[in-house]
Amino acid sequence: MFSPPDFVRRLVDSNIAEEQTIIPCTGDEVALLEDSVKLRLPPHYKSFLLTAGKCAGALLLDCDWLYPELKSLTDQSRAMLRGYEGSNLLMPDTAFVCLDRREQFFFFDTTTEGCKLFSYFEEDGKFTELPSTFFEFLEEELQSFEAQVRAAPESPYWERFRATARERAKRLQVK
Repeated sequence: MFSPPDFVRRLVDSNIAEEQTIIPCTGDEVALLEDSVKLRLPPHYKSFLLTAGKCAGALLLDCDWLYPELKSLTDQSRAMLRGYEGSNLLMPDTAFVCLDRREQFFFFDTTTEGCKLFSYFEEDGKFTELPSTFFEFLEEELQSFEAQVRAAPESPYWERFRATARERAKRLQVK
């Protein structure tokens, strides 16, 4: 299961993040997010937000999955779904979109344990139940990033991502 100290340590040890590029949400920001999406988020997911919910270094910087972008993802995804599927495919009212990759989004039902993930790819006509929870997905992504950084630690690609993470962290630092 997700362990905040282990997650932070792995991000730093693998050179995916620097300490200053791991920015947690505040309790007030988590409450604001819940108000924005009109849902109560599961405790385990809140623990992620309170660990690295605003910036997790270079991890998944090509996606929208962090605060404050999370506040609008569910509504944006519902609009995208309506555009592609009309009323033929609807997300549950209790769905929370936790990650957006442009033409694909991932969500979980906030009323179930474990944050079981589903995905939608534009014009697919269906939701795909993934064999993982949000935290298992995060673990898979972290392992993939760790392997990529190990293979080419000094790559300009990674330095660009790290620089972007520094910029994001600087912008989102609690004043």
